[in-house]
Amino acid sequence: MIVSLTDLFIIASLIQGAFLGVAILSVGYFRSPANYYLGWSLLLLSGIQFLGWQDLDIDFIDWLWAFMWEYLFIALIVSYFLKALKHPLFESLWRRWLFAPFLVSLAIDLFVAGGLYLNLYEVAGLIDSGFYQFYEIARDQFALWFNAVGLITVSIITWQYREPVPSRRRWLLRFCAAMLGIICLWFVANFADDQLGLGNAYTVVWLAVGVFFWWVAYTGVYQMRVLDEQLEIRSMVTENLLPNAPAGSVETTPVKTFSPLEKYAIEIQQLMAKKRLFSNPDLSRQVVADELGVSEGYVSRVMSEEIGERFADYVNRFRAEEARRLLMLPQFDRYSLEAIGLEAGFRSRSAFYSVFKKATGSTPGEFRKNRKVS
Repeated sequence: MIVSLTDLFIIASLIQGAFLGVAILSVGYFRSPANYYLGWSLLLLSGIQFLGWQDLDIDFIDWLWAFMWEYLFIALIVSYFLKALKHPLFESLWRRWLFAPFLVSLAIDLFVAGGLYLNLYEVAGLIDSGFYQFYEIARDQFALWFNAVGLITVSIITWQYREPVPSRRRWLLRFCAAMLGIICLWFVANFADDQLGLGNAYTVVWLAVGVFFWWVAYTGVYQMRVLDEQLEIRSMVTENLLPNAPAGSVETTPVKTFSPLEKYAIEIQQLMAKKRLFSNPDLSRQVVADELGVSEGYVSRVMSEEIGERFADYVNRFRAEEARRLLMLPQFDRYSLEAIGLEAGFRSRSAFYSVFKKATGSTPGEFRKNRKVS
């Protein structure tokens, strides 16, 4: 077997996929009920990639490739999505029935293997039968459609289910899009192999799986763990387990003594301090206007004439103060800086670091380190 640069990339990627799967299942930082299914999915996909790519002429490996692991893969992926979404369908019989095609095909293939390889009984009649011939042809095509329909279904569920935080839904939808892209390549490879007779038709599929592994390594495993941390932080904040959020300089004088612009300036400040509107990364003047029942233009007028600060700078001031407050509390030392930044309302690590350093004179990491030393 001659190893090319393409083969080296595939070998590196399948090792990466296997390593990711093992890490998710064994390392405490990554373990979670949803990641249990993701870990096994990545291990299985890595195995499928190896079995489909290899050309070792080893009977046992070829025998393993005969099993329809693709049926098991989509059942695990759907389970991962539903668990990550905390969707009620996870507990449904519908999800459990997704494992049936794999179990049925496994039973048939093991029965045939017992006769062909172990000579335990005669299976020549079964293999020559119309049923088995149809099964051999249909099972590969069904695997394609089973995976495609499963991914499309779970992407629709993810799109329509609004309970999870937006960042989690965005990641799951991107994951679906990436997997559907691989499925499309699988369709093309099937056509090229069956109709055009191309010998290496599936190489592009294994390359795509390799790229997928490298992408999931950061955006899937690490980022999803960061999102889990963010949810834990939010739970502590909303359940009043922490000191109150920064309240700014809201006066206690009755609102009715103020002019309209002053009144709305105070209401905006209260929205930030009490409703933590700043923690919404998609916060805009229109969102604030909807909360106040006024126009976006009026909010702009309040910001310029009464508050005297750009909207983005005003919101980021609250975000930086909230991040500083959380970093001052020892119970948050076990959480990543990125998770704290996300919970404070920053969309990205770079935005968090830039705004925080401008507000405090130090990066979040330096701030935490100095607090521990002092």
